Amino acid sequence: MKALKRRIRRLEQKLAPQPASKGPSAVDILRERRRRRLEAAGQPIEEPAPAQLASGAGRPRNVVEILRQAYERNRDRAGSNHGEVTSR
Repeated sequence: MKALKRRIRRLEQKLAPQPASKGPSAVDILRERRRRRLEAAGQPIEEPAPAQLASGAGRPRNVVEILRQAYERNRDRAGSNHGEVTSR
């Protein structure tokens, strides 16, 4: 069992992508693009609340939890704007 764990650890170290420490992250680039797009359109810029990185159990959230939270947030926004007329 130890040999198997050691082999997996070596493979992970060899093949796992290393974090790029140079330049802005992909998240920073996307936020800046969104900010510029909203400024150009004359729309207000809403900075989203910082994301909760861990679930209530103290473990990192998985993709399903993140997507579920976004779905619920968008559903709540649509529900609060239900009576309003919006133009696109």
